[in-house]
Amino acid sequence: MNKVMECKEVFKTFGNKPVLNGVNLHLTQGSVMGLLGKNGAGKSTLLQLAVGMLKRDGGEFTLFGEDCWDLPASIKQKIGYVAQNSDAFYWMTAGELLDYTGAFYPHWDKFYTAQLAKKWDLPLATKAHSLSHGQKQILAIIQAMGHRPELLLLDEPVASLDAKTRRDFIGELVDINCELGCSVLFSTHITSDIERVAADVAILQNGIIRYQGELDNVKQTMVKIGLYGPIDPNQLVYLPNAENIQQSADGTTAFVSDFDPQAYQQIASDMQVELTVQPLALEDIFVELHK
Repeated sequence: MNKVMECKEVFKTFGNKPVLNGVNLHLTQGSVMGLLGKNGAGKSTLLQLAVGMLKRDGGEFTLFGEDCWDLPASIKQKIGYVAQNSDAFYWMTAGELLDYTGAFYPHWDKFYTAQLAKKWDLPLATKAHSLSHGQKQILAIIQAMGHRPELLLLDEPVASLDAKTRRDFIGELVDINCELGCSVLFSTHITSDIERVAADVAILQNGIIRYQGELDNVKQTMVKIGLYGPIDPNQLVYLPNAENIQQSADGTTAFVSDFDPQAYQQIASDMQVELTVQPLALEDIFVELHK
């Protein structure tokens, strides 16, 4: 499938602090991907590079085949972006700000934005600076969606929303993805948001993408294993892709980041121990990766 976003060996450093250390990531047309990482992992930096707000220090980064640092207007018209925080033009009312934003887009859907504002209880007559943080976030989301973009880049888009609005927004993402084939990349540190809407996940850790692929596949390949029986500690180095290894009187447990069932069955047989495999929820996987 066509790649609407692609970065190859992307680097970004602030002063002496490296934030992105050779990120490789791609988003295919029509897909919904959650970008998962701890606060401060570099998720916002990556999205700011994507829309040309920051300039990368190395590597290649393209949207719709065009360099992110020099996107033509025709490509910018295809993109909707929600920053984590924004206070631009907040002296306008929410309705005025939506009208102002719409003036820049020939295909702005005023009826659609009005529907979203009503659905999410956004007070259009209120000055934007007087809105709550959650309402400001809703306003930014509607601004990004009003021109029916082909690509949505969302930086922690629902962190300040109440539970009902969060669910409504996630439902809206599903709708625009199904109806319009809109590609979506949203960053978050909340695993439940990814599990509700994303088919794909990318995990950003220590400045690199630790994993990218289907959400179902990550749950199959990242598991907790147990080995029950007498094990020489020196043998533990032979456990492939094993992390967070713990030994006790009952047995040995470990987190395996790329589980090969046949390989581990053979290891258990050779060691003459019993093997157990425990599937993990995405939140548990995230915790294991950051121990």
